[in-house]
Amino acid sequence: MLAKNTGYSSNGSSGITLQPSAVGEDALRVIEGLPENYLETEAFARQRGWVDAINHNIYSYDIVYTADMRAIPRFNEQRLFLSEGRLLTMDDKDACVVSADFLKEHGLSVGDSVSIRLGNLLCHGRTDAVSETEDWDVVPDAAKIPEYTDAVELTIAGAYEEGEGNSAYAPSPNIIYVPSALLPVEVPADYETEPSEFSVFVEDVHDIEDFHETAGQFAENMGLNLNYSDRGWLDVKDSFRMGALASLLTTVLYVVGAALALFLAVYLYIGRSKKSYAIMRMLGVPGKAAGSAVVMPFVAISVLAVPAGGMTGIHYAQGAAEKTLLRMADSAPAGYVPNARLPLSVIALCLLSELLFVSLSAYFFLRSMKNIPPLELLQEGGRPGRKEKVPGSLVPAAVLLPGGIDMAKLPAAGGWTPQRKYGCVRHVAAYVWRNIRRGFGKTAVSLILAAVLAAGIGSFVLARITFRDAFYELSVKGSASDFTFTTVLDLSNSPLVKEFYCSDIFNVRVQGAELDIPMAISSDLPRELGADCTVEYAEGYSLSAFEGTAPICVVGKELAKELGISAGDDLGILSDILYYTFKAGGVEEDDLSQRYRVYKVIGIVDSEDARVKNGIFSGIRCDQQSLFSMDFPVGSCEFTLADNDRVDELEAILEEKQSRSVIYSPDPSYYLDTGGLGNIERIRGLLESLFPIAVAAAVAIGLFGPLLVILQSAQQAVFLRILGVTKKRARCMLVLEQIVLCVAGIVLVAGGIALYDPGRFTRGIETFAACYGLYLLGCVCGATAAAIQVTRHRLLELLQVKE
Repeated sequence: MLAKNTGYSSNGSSGITLQPSAVGEDALRVIEGLPENYLETEAFARQRGWVDAINHNIYSYDIVYTADMRAIPRFNEQRLFLSEGRLLTMDDKDACVVSADFLKEHGLSVGDSVSIRLGNLLCHGRTDAVSETEDWDVVPDAAKIPEYTDAVELTIAGAYEEGEGNSAYAPSPNIIYVPSALLPVEVPADYETEPSEFSVFVEDVHDIEDFHETAGQFAENMGLNLNYSDRGWLDVKDSFRMGALASLLTTVLYVVGAALALFLAVYLYIGRSKKSYAIMRMLGVPGKAAGSAVVMPFVAISVLAVPAGGMTGIHYAQGAAEKTLLRMADSAPAGYVPNARLPLSVIALCLLSELLFVSLSAYFFLRSMKNIPPLELLQEGGRPGRKEKVPGSLVPAAVLLPGGIDMAKLPAAGGWTPQRKYGCVRHVAAYVWRNIRRGFGKTAVSLILAAVLAAGIGSFVLARITFRDAFYELSVKGSASDFTFTTVLDLSNSPLVKEFYCSDIFNVRVQGAELDIPMAISSDLPRELGADCTVEYAEGYSLSAFEGTAPICVVGKELAKELGISAGDDLGILSDILYYTFKAGGVEEDDLSQRYRVYKVIGIVDSEDARVKNGIFSGIRCDQQSLFSMDFPVGSCEFTLADNDRVDELEAILEEKQSRSVIYSPDPSYYLDTGGLGNIERIRGLLESLFPIAVAAAVAIGLFGPLLVILQSAQQAVFLRILGVTKKRARCMLVLEQIVLCVAGIVLVAGGIALYDPGRFTRGIETFAACYGLYLLGCVCGATAAAIQVTRHRLLELLQVKE
C-alpha cells in the first residue's frame, strides 16, 4: 500500500501527509489465515493508520494561504489562469479560489459558498505554489492526520485552470486558495524564511520602474538574484505614457473644439438677431421679453439638436468599440467581459453640460447686447460687447462702406481714375486681409476653432502611432521545455524568433574514461560558460566555428588534464544511455569503441566554476543526434518573438512542434507571454475603430463652422454685388477668408507636432496629410456652399435676403 500527497503549498496546511515509500515489513503483507479483524491487531497498526488516512483523505484538500494571489508567479505569468471570477487580494477575508474541476465535481459556481475546516499541519513550499516531495513534513513512522478547526463559510471568488500549452503546470483539483488571515496556526518563531519564498505584486504599473531600482539595491545588498515578471512594461513604458498623454489631450481638445463650435454658433446667431432685438426695443418691448424672443428659438433648437446629436455619436462610437472588443475577446484574459457602454448618468451629465453651456453663452451675448443703444445696434458696426469709439476730431475719417470698401476708392464723377493697377488677385487678397482685421472677434474664434480641431486630429494620430510603437516595442518572451532536438534546431533557425537560447546537460561516456561526464549543449556558449572564463582555442579555430555543423567541442581545463588531452585533439563521446544499452545488449568493448562519435576539441576552458572546468561543451548545430542514435528532448529554450504581427503564426508552429516532440518526450510544453501584447492590441483596435468617427466629427465641425460664418456675412455679399463685384470674385473673397484661417490653424498645429515629436510626425506623415486634407476639404466645401447660397440671387433679390 503506497500513497503520496501531491499537495501545493506556499505556507499552508495540508490535509494529510503519508510517507513516500515502504520497504521490508512495511511493504505488502500476507493476510492469508489471519482473522477478519486483522487490521485491529497491533501488528497492523501502521497499515490501519494508512487506511484511516486514505479514507479521511477523500474529502481533504490542500490549502494555500496567500495575501495576494496576483503575486503567485504561476498566475502572474498566466501559466495558471482564472476561467471565472477573480483572484484573491489583500482585501479578501472570507473568500476562496478553487479549480474549475472542483466546481464541476460538486456542481458549484462562482458566488456560491462552501464550508471548510482548516487543518493545522504546516507544509512550507515555494511561492509559486509548486512543492517538491522534500519540501513536505514527511512522517517516517505513520500517517499524520491534522486536527481541524470549526467550519468556516467561504464565498467562491474564482476558479482557475491550466494555461494554454502548459501541461507541466496542470493544477490539482484538490487545491483551495484562501486569505492568509485564515491561517489557524502560528508560524514557528524559529522558522527561517528563504529568498525563494518571496514574491510581490506591484499594484500600479507606473511604480514598476521605482520598484526595480529599490529591489535592485536590496538584492545587491543581500546577495540575491531577482526574477522580474513585468510583462514587458519597461520596454513600452515611454510609449504608453506618451499614448496616455496623447489620448487625454485628444479628449480635452475635442471637448474644447465642441465648446468653441457651440460658442461660435451662439455668437453668430446673436449677431444676426441684433437688428430684430433693436427693432423690438424701439417699439417698446421690454428688454427681458425682447431677449427671450431672440434667444428662445435657438435654445429650443439646441434642446432638440444636442440630445439627438449626442445620442447619435454615442451610439456609433459604442457600436464601433463593442465590435472591436468582441472581435478581440478570444485573446482577452479569462473573465474579461467587453463593455464599451457609458453609464446613463455620465451621458445625461454630458448632454446637460452642453445645454447649460449654450444657455450661458447666449445669456452672455444677450447681456452685452442689452448695454448697447438700439440705434447703434442698427448700424453695421454695432456688435454685441463692443462700443464704437467717438472720434476726437471733427475731421471726417475715411468713409468705409460695409464690406471694407473705402469711399475714396470709388469712381469720381468724371469716371474711374485708379492710380495703380488693382487686379483680381490683389483685390481679393486686400478684401480678405481687411475683413480679417475688422472682424477680429469672429476671426479669432474661427482661427482658434480651426487650430483646436487640427490639434485634436493630430493628437489622435499621435496616440495611434504611439500605441502602434508600443505594440512593436513590446518584447514577447517565450520558452519551451522538453522539445526534441530537431524541433529546437528548426525553431532556432525560424525567422519568427530572435534572441534564441537553449541549453541542456546530460551525461556522456568519454572513450578511455570510466566515469560519466556532464556534457552541455547550447545555442550560446559564452552565456553557457559564463563571463568569468577564458578559452584557449586551437590554431585556426574560434568561437565562430560553432556556427558550422562539424562535431566540435570545448573541454574544461581540469577535465582536459584528467583525460590528458589538449586543444586540437580528438575525443570519442557517446551518450551514457546508449552506452549502457549496448553494454546490456552484450556488445563487446572492441565493437563498442567503434560506436563513439569523434569530436574535435577546439579549445580548453579555464574557469573558477567547477561545473565549467569539469565539463564538455558543444553547440546545437553540431548534429548531436548521433550521440543518442535518435532524436532526444532538450531541457529548455528561451526566445523572443521577432515580429509581433506574426504571434499567431508562431503559436501554430509551437503547437506543431509540441505534437512532434511527444514521440520522444513524455511532457513537452511551451509558454508564450502574449498577455501584454493582447492588452496593447485591444487599445490599438479601440483607437482604430474610433478614429474614423473622430475625424468625421472634426470634418463636420470644420464644414459647418465656415458655413455659419459666411451665412452671417450675407449683407457684405449684397454690398459687394451692388458695387459691381462679380459673383465669382465675391465668392472667392468669402471662401478664401475661411480657407486662410483653416490653413493657418493646420500649419500652426502641424508645425508644433513636428517640433515636439519629429520621429512620430515623420512616421505618420501620410496619416497627418490625409486627415488634414479631409479637414481642409470639409472647410472648403462648407465655405463654398455658403458663398454660393448668399450670392446666387440677383441684386434686387439680394437686398431682400435676410441674414
